[in-house]
Amino acid sequence: MRILHVNKFLYRRGGAEGYMEDVAALQAASGHQVAFFAMRHPQNRASEFEAHFPPYLELAPPPESLADKVRATGRILHSRTARQGIEAVVDAFGPDVVHLHNIYEHLSPSILRPLEQRKIATVMTLHDYKLACPTYQFLDHGVVCEACLGGKFHNAVLRRCKNDSVAASAVCAAELFTHTLTKAYSPVARFICPSRFLAAKMTEAGVYPERLRWVNHFIDTTEIAVKEGAGGGVVFAGRLSPEKGVDVAI
Repeated sequence: MRILHVNKFLYRRGGAEGYMEDVAALQAASGHQVAFFAMRHPQNRASEFEAHFPPYLELAPPPESLADKVRATGRILHSRTARQGIEAVVDAFGPDVVHLHNIYEHLSPSILRPLEQRKIATVMTLHDYKLACPTYQFLDHGVVCEACLGGKFHNAVLRRCKNDSVAASAVCAAELFTHTLTKAYSPVARFICPSRFLAAKMTEAGVYPERLRWVNHFIDTTEIAVKEGAGGGVVFAGRLSPEKGVDVAI
């Protein structure tokens, strides 16, 4: 089987990228042919299709000039270069399946229609709550918030959820409102949820509930020695950022 993985970054930036690379490695070890599509980035690993990747877009920190902000907003809503790039890659690679990961903002769901037109099976792993929450996290200034659940995305603007900025929050709300209204993610056949909780929230939000499938993440234990008779300790592995809830665990 020929499998194309799609993610905004092609280096181990975080959990989503680590998961993608580990899944791809397992697939390659099982005899499948694997390729990648991403945004250009100076830290990306080499790819035979890099010439077709859309240009690098920096959003953190956000662009300073008004012109750059307008261009970035337009690309978030619909990326012409990403669409053209994915068309070239799928035509060259001929995937049987496209496995999507974090495509929001830098790639945008503009890449999905070419896959639908070519009748390529498409699945997407949901690594966060983006399809139900404009700012991914169901957090309002560090406090759990589900005000946008059910399409009430204007609440992100009222609450200044993105960087305490009305403008930045408005862009996030407009992005999700536009893509929800136009059913931009409808070409995805299955949405993979790594937890029952995420699947339940996506169902509550009306995000294609009939297409949601719960599939656990995995851990490669081949190089990890299992400690016998482990006590009551807890190990956390992840970025030390507020949304990870380390304070809650403690």
